[in-house]
Amino acid sequence: DEELSDNAYVDATDLAQIPDQINVLLIGVDARENEDASRSDTMMLVTLDNKNKQIKLTSFLRDSFVEIAGRNYWSKLNSAYFRGGIQTLSDTLELNFKVDIQYYALVDFEIFTTIVDSIGGINVDVTERESYYTYHSGSVNVPVRIEAGEDVLLNGEEALWYSRIRYLDSDFQRTQRQRKVITAIVEKASTKNPAELYSLAEKVIPLIKTNMSSTQIISLGLAALKNQAYNYPIVQHQIPANGTWENQNISGVGASLVMDLEENQKLLHKFLAEKQSVAQSPTTTN
Repeated sequence: DEELSDNAYVDATDLAQIPDQINVLLIGVDARENEDASRSDTMMLVTLDNKNKQIKLTSFLRDSFVEIAGRNYWSKLNSAYFRGGIQTLSDTLELNFKVDIQYYALVDFEIFTTIVDSIGGINVDVTERESYYTYHSGSVNVPVRIEAGEDVLLNGEEALWYSRIRYLDSDFQRTQRQRKVITAIVEKASTKNPAELYSLAEKVIPLIKTNMSSTQIISLGLAALKNQAYNYPIVQHQIPANGTWENQNISGVGASLVMDLEENQKLLHKFLAEKQSVAQSPTTTN
């Protein structure tokens, strides 16, 4: 699919170069019929850290107020994809956070449900409040009903709506639910044997838009099996981090998360470079 060109707005030497890591930008888009452009609903950096033997998930909140690469203005982060597609979104993240994005994987919501159903559903803990939301969501009209409990089995449609719950609390909790879902997908896939994983990949990969070639995907898969990367613990982070931002109502943009960019760069680089405590990984939600 679409390749990523070199970033014209930031020098490559300014990007954090961390050995033995592979960064994949996971983009979830709300692609509706008859729409030529859509906003990125989910922006998550998935880092395979072979040095520290961890999988690291970093959510970038959609209302983050950032400089949009090549546009000469500042706006909410989720407008970058709407304005210029994958290249502009990748350039914007690199420009603001000085992180090296090597690959991307883009899925729309229909494909997401197919992926979850293909692995037999996922198990997540659902709170009473989250369950109540699916029954009493008012004008949002959630088409599923999810019971509360531990290790609740969700099919594709249920997992989609669980990860999209927004008006119950805030986007901080919403992105935490998204990380829970991605973690559950990885954990479920890790229970499959190599033959099952290969069969799953044959079904799922053609549905995903990515700049990784077939050779690269196979190479990554074989390396993951060899290193048992599917057993790496998963740790989490979010941008903006706690204590580094404030809400502001910006003219022409609306309610935005205005952050200390330099501090968030430092925290992100530290998270990626160092081995994280699984029990204390930065999963905080404002």
